[in-house]
Order: sequence, then structure tokens, then C-alpha cells
Amino acid sequence: MSQSICSTGLRWLWLVVVVLIIDLGSKYLILQNFALGDTVPLFPSLNLHYARNYGAAFSFLADSGGWQRWFFAGIAIVLA
Repeated sequence: MSQSICSTGLRWLWLVVVVLIIDLGSKYLILQNFALGDTVPLFPSLNLHYARNYGAAFSFLADSGGWQRWFFAGIAIVLA
């Protein structure tokens, strides 16, 4: 029995791949063409602004020396 793509979940895999490519591509373009703090208006109510966040969500633990990245990655692995 062959299953359709919709029932196997492959369409979700393709969606993930497309979103990942767009995400990584936009990050690459911004890193190559923007200086920290640059802003470019995309639409009248939407600007693209290059900022760095060294903490977790909303800069939580930003001044903690980098351990938080591994802490939250470990939690994600355990929960997955």
C-alpha cells in the first residue's frame, strides 16, 4: 500500500526545509550586508533592524557568560 504524501508527514518535512532555508539565507544576507544597528524600511509599518541578543528570550541571562546556551540546549534535548 502506498500512502499519500499528506498522510506520511512529508509535506511537513518540506515545509520545515523551506522555512529553514529562508531563515538561514536571510541571516546570511544580513550578516554580509548590514552593520550592527542598521535599519532598512521594508514597508511603511515594517523595518528590518540588525541587533544581537546574547541572552535567551528577551536577553534573559545575557550577562551570564555563555553557559545558558548549553543549559537550554540540554533542556531541549531532554524534552525532545
